[in-house]
Amino acid sequence: DALTTNRSLRFLHLGWNTIGDEGAKRLADAIKVNRTLQKIYLNDNQIGNDGARHLADAVTINKSLQVMRLYNNDIGDEGASSLASSIKENETLQEIYLNCNPISDVGAQTLADALKYNFAIKTLDLWNSKRLSKNMQEEIETILSDPRREVNVLRAIIARKDEEMAARDEEI
Repeated sequence: DALTTNRSLRFLHLGWNTIGDEGAKRLADAIKVNRTLQKIYLNDNQIGNDGARHLADAVTINKSLQVMRLYNNDIGDEGASSLASSIKENETLQEIYLNCNPISDVGAQTLADALKYNFAIKTLDLWNSKRLSKNMQEEIETILSDPRREVNVLRAIIARKDEEMAARDEEI
């Protein structure tokens, strides 16, 4: 309930809390009405397709969220498709981290198609999604490198060292 009324919180890190789909649903309800939150980290929380669907609904409505980290969860193609639908309608979200989730070419294709409509997305991280083909990786990298997209960092599916991932988490 605090997140629905809070007018100053800009960053929320709830990684490694095993909130699951039910926790994601409750957070999504709060995100829908929160107007200040810019970054949310929900990595390592056992969030599946149902939780991703609720978060996607929230992202469609929320106009302040810029970064959403959902890496190392249980989000598959269905969840990726839900998030893709929200990406088409949200113009403030700039970075989405879905690495280490069981997303295949099917889910990645829905994300790639959504990126064609949304030039605000600067980062779509699908690193270590072992079910993706090389062709899909290249397609997403091509879309993200479109000159109409103001890309500060291009991290489509480019393999990074473990130290780099740890460094990102230290930015907190």
